[in-house]
Amino acid sequence: MVRRVLDHVRGRHGVVLHVVLGARACARLGGGADDLVQSGRGRRRRGPAAGRGRHAQSAAGLRCDRGGPCRRHARAGICVKTGVKAGLVYFAIVYAAGFALGTLRVLAVAPAIGASAAVLVELPIILAVSWFACGFVLKRFAVSQDARVAMAAISLVLLLLAEIGTGVFAFGQTPEAAIARMFASENWLGLAGQLLFAAFPLLRQRRGMGG
Repeated sequence: MVRRVLDHVRGRHGVVLHVVLGARACARLGGGADDLVQSGRGRRRRGPAAGRGRHAQSAAGLRCDRGGPCRRHARAGICVKTGVKAGLVYFAIVYAAGFALGTLRVLAVAPAIGASAAVLVELPIILAVSWFACGFVLKRFAVSQDARVAMAAISLVLLLLAEIGTGVFAFGQTPEAAIARMFASENWLGLAGQLLFAAFPLLRQRRGMGG
Protein backbone atom coordinates (compact mmCIF):
# COMPACT_ATOMS: atom_id res chain seq x y z
CA MET A 1 0.00 0.00 0.00
CA VAL A 2 2.74 2.39 0.96
CA ARG A 3 4.69 1.48 -2.15
CA ARG A 4 1.67 2.29 -4.31
CA VAL A 5 1.34 5.71 -2.64
CA LEU A 6 5.01 6.44 -3.20
CA ASP A 7 4.79 5.39 -6.81
CA HIS A 8 1.73 7.56 -7.23
CA VAL A 9 3.52 10.56 -5.72
CA ARG A 10 6.57 9.95 -7.80
CA GLY A 11 4.48 9.59 -10.93
CA ARG A 12 2.48 12.75 -10.36
CA HIS A 13 5.00 15.00 -8.66
CA GLY A 14 8.21 13.49 -9.97
CA VAL A 15 8.47 15.96 -12.78
CA VAL A 16 7.97 18.86 -10.36
CA LEU A 17 10.55 17.46 -7.96
CA HIS A 18 13.00 16.94 -10.77
CA VAL A 19 12.41 20.47 -12.00
CA VAL A 20 12.83 21.99 -8.53
CA LEU A 21 15.90 19.94 -7.70
CA GLY A 22 17.34 20.61 -11.12
CA ALA A 23 16.77 24.34 -10.73
CA ARG A 24 18.46 24.31 -7.35
CA ALA A 25 21.36 22.32 -8.73
CA CYS A 26 21.63 24.62 -11.71
CA ALA A 27 21.52 27.62 -9.39
CA ARG A 28 24.27 26.16 -7.30
CA LEU A 29 26.28 25.23 -10.33
CA GLY A 30 25.55 28.58 -11.90
CA GLY A 31 26.61 30.41 -8.76
CA GLY A 32 29.79 28.40 -8.67
CA ALA A 33 30.37 29.07 -12.33
CA ASP A 34 29.71 32.75 -11.81
CA ASP A 35 32.15 32.74 -8.92
CA LEU A 36 34.69 31.00 -11.09
CA VAL A 37 34.09 33.40 -13.95
CA GLN A 38 34.27 36.41 -11.64
CA SER A 39 37.38 35.11 -9.96
CA GLY A 40 38.91 34.46 -13.36
CA ARG A 41 38.01 37.92 -14.50
CA GLY A 42 39.38 39.33 -11.26
CA ARG A 43 42.59 37.47 -11.78
CA ARG A 44 42.77 38.63 -15.35
CA ARG A 45 42.04 42.17 -14.23
CA ARG A 46 44.44 42.02 -11.35
CA GLY A 47 47.08 40.26 -13.39
CA PRO A 48 48.27 43.17 -15.54
CA ALA A 49 47.77 45.62 -12.66
CA ALA A 50 49.75 43.43 -10.34
CA GLY A 51 52.39 43.05 -13.01
CA ARG A 52 52.50 46.76 -13.50
CA GLY A 53 52.71 47.20 -9.72
CA ARG A 54 55.61 44.80 -9.51
CA HIS A 55 57.32 46.49 -12.42
CA ALA A 56 56.67 49.88 -10.82
CA GLN A 57 58.12 48.68 -7.53
CA SER A 58 61.16 47.26 -9.26
CA ALA A 59 61.54 50.45 -11.27
CA ALA A 60 61.20 52.47 -8.08
CA GLY A 61 63.83 50.29 -6.54
CA LEU A 62 66.10 50.96 -9.48
CA ARG A 63 65.42 54.65 -9.17
CA CYS A 64 66.23 54.50 -5.47
CA ASP A 65 69.41 52.61 -6.25
CA ARG A 66 70.30 55.11 -8.88
CA GLY A 67 69.30 57.97 -6.62
CA GLY A 68 71.48 56.74 -3.79
CA PRO A 69 74.77 57.75 -5.40
CA CYS A 70 73.13 60.96 -6.58
CA ARG A 71 72.20 61.82 -3.02
CA ARG A 72 75.71 60.97 -1.90
CA HIS A 73 77.12 63.11 -4.68
CA ALA A 74 74.78 65.95 -3.68
CA ARG A 75 75.94 65.70 -0.09
CA ALA A 76 79.55 65.68 -1.26
CA GLY A 77 78.87 68.80 -3.35
CA ILE A 78 77.31 70.54 -0.36
CA CYS A 79 80.32 69.60 1.77
CA VAL A 80 82.72 70.99 -0.82
CA LYS A 81 80.77 74.26 -1.12
CA THR A 82 80.66 74.65 2.64
CA GLY A 83 84.38 73.92 2.89
CA VAL A 84 85.20 76.45 0.18
CA LYS A 85 83.13 79.19 1.85
CA ALA A 86 84.65 78.44 5.23
CA GLY A 87 88.15 78.38 3.73
CA LEU A 88 87.60 81.76 2.11
CA VAL A 89 86.43 83.39 5.34
CA TYR A 90 89.16 81.70 7.37
CA PHE A 91 91.81 82.89 4.94
CA ALA A 92 90.42 86.43 4.85
CA ILE A 93 90.45 86.80 8.65
CA VAL A 94 93.94 85.38 9.13
CA TYR A 95 95.44 87.16 6.14
CA ALA A 96 94.10 90.50 7.34
CA ALA A 97 95.56 89.89 10.79
CA GLY A 98 98.85 88.65 9.29
CA PHE A 99 99.11 91.66 7.02
CA ALA A 100 98.71 94.02 9.96
CA LEU A 101 101.18 92.08 12.12
CA GLY A 102 103.64 91.73 9.24
CA THR A 103 103.61 95.47 8.63
CA LEU A 104 104.23 96.10 12.31
CA ARG A 105 106.99 93.52 12.36
CA VAL A 106 108.82 94.93 9.35
CA LEU A 107 108.50 98.59 10.33
CA ALA A 108 108.89 98.47 14.10
CA VAL A 109 109.98 95.13 15.55
CA ALA A 110 112.58 93.90 13.05
CA PRO A 111 114.75 97.08 13.14
CA ALA A 112 114.87 96.81 16.93
CA ILE A 113 115.50 93.11 17.57
CA GLY A 114 116.31 91.66 14.14
CA ALA A 115 114.29 89.86 11.48
CA SER A 116 114.49 86.33 12.92
CA ALA A 117 113.58 87.45 16.42
CA ALA A 118 110.71 89.50 15.03
CA VAL A 119 109.36 86.41 13.27
CA LEU A 120 109.58 84.47 16.54
CA VAL A 121 107.57 87.21 18.25
CA GLU A 122 104.95 87.39 15.50
CA LEU A 123 104.48 83.65 14.95
CA PRO A 124 102.73 82.72 18.23
CA ILE A 125 100.39 85.70 17.88
CA ILE A 126 99.30 84.86 14.36
CA LEU A 127 98.91 81.18 15.26
CA ALA A 128 96.66 82.11 18.20
CA VAL A 129 94.61 84.33 15.89
CA SER A 130 94.38 81.47 13.39
CA TRP A 131 93.26 79.01 16.05
CA PHE A 132 90.42 81.16 17.32
CA ALA A 133 89.47 82.27 13.81
CA CYS A 134 89.28 78.62 12.80
CA GLY A 135 86.95 77.84 15.70
CA PHE A 136 84.75 80.81 14.81
CA VAL A 137 84.48 79.78 11.16
CA LEU A 138 83.78 76.13 12.00
CA LYS A 139 80.96 77.15 14.29
CA ARG A 140 79.62 79.87 11.98
CA PHE A 141 79.31 77.61 8.93
CA ALA A 142 78.68 74.34 10.83
CA VAL A 143 81.50 72.74 8.86
CA SER A 144 81.26 68.96 8.82
CA GLN A 145 84.23 66.66 9.17
CA ASP A 146 84.37 65.98 5.44
CA ALA A 147 84.18 69.67 4.57
CA ARG A 148 87.13 70.56 6.79
CA VAL A 149 89.53 68.99 4.31
CA ALA A 150 88.29 71.36 1.62
CA MET A 151 88.44 74.24 4.09
CA ALA A 152 92.08 73.49 4.95
CA ALA A 153 93.09 73.03 1.31
CA ILE A 154 91.46 76.19 -0.04
CA SER A 155 92.77 78.34 2.82
CA LEU A 156 96.34 77.11 2.32
CA VAL A 157 96.24 77.62 -1.46
CA LEU A 158 94.85 81.12 -1.05
CA LEU A 159 97.45 82.00 1.57
CA LEU A 160 100.33 80.83 -0.62
CA LEU A 161 98.94 82.71 -3.60
CA ALA A 162 98.55 85.81 -1.47
CA GLU A 163 102.15 85.56 -0.31
CA ILE A 164 103.34 85.28 -3.89
CA GLY A 165 101.07 88.12 -4.97
CA THR A 166 102.39 90.34 -2.18
CA GLY A 167 105.95 89.70 -3.29
CA VAL A 168 105.11 90.46 -6.92
CA PHE A 169 102.87 93.51 -6.56
CA ALA A 170 104.14 95.04 -3.32
CA PHE A 171 107.87 94.40 -3.62
CA GLY A 172 108.25 94.20 -7.41
CA GLN A 173 109.55 90.63 -7.42
CA THR A 174 109.06 88.12 -10.18
CA PRO A 175 106.82 85.14 -9.38
CA GLU A 176 109.87 82.86 -9.41
CA ALA A 177 111.74 85.10 -6.98
CA ALA A 178 108.70 85.36 -4.71
CA ILE A 179 108.35 81.56 -4.60
CA ALA A 180 112.10 81.11 -3.97
CA ARG A 181 111.97 83.69 -1.15
CA MET A 182 108.98 81.95 0.42
CA PHE A 183 110.87 78.61 0.58
CA ALA A 184 114.20 80.13 1.63
CA SER A 185 115.77 78.85 4.84
CA GLU A 186 115.25 82.11 6.69
CA ASN A 187 111.54 81.87 6.02
CA TRP A 188 111.05 78.28 7.17
CA LEU A 189 109.44 79.44 10.39
CA GLY A 190 106.86 81.39 8.42
CA LEU A 191 106.25 78.40 6.16
CA ALA A 192 105.77 76.14 9.20
CA GLY A 193 103.27 78.65 10.55
CA GLN A 194 101.36 78.58 7.28
CA LEU A 195 101.21 74.78 7.38
CA LEU A 196 99.91 74.89 10.95
CA PHE A 197 97.37 77.48 9.86
CA ALA A 198 96.07 75.01 7.26
CA ALA A 199 96.13 72.09 9.70
CA PHE A 200 94.04 73.81 12.38
CA PRO A 201 90.66 72.74 10.93
CA LEU A 202 91.79 69.12 10.96
CA LEU A 203 93.40 69.38 14.38
CA ARG A 204 90.26 70.83 15.89
CA GLN A 205 88.30 68.04 14.23
CA ARG A 206 90.44 65.30 15.72
CA ARG A 207 90.32 66.83 19.18
CA GLY A 208 86.56 67.14 19.03
CA MET A 209 86.68 70.93 19.19
CA GLY A 210 84.77 71.55 15.96
CA GLY A 211 82.34 73.94 17.72
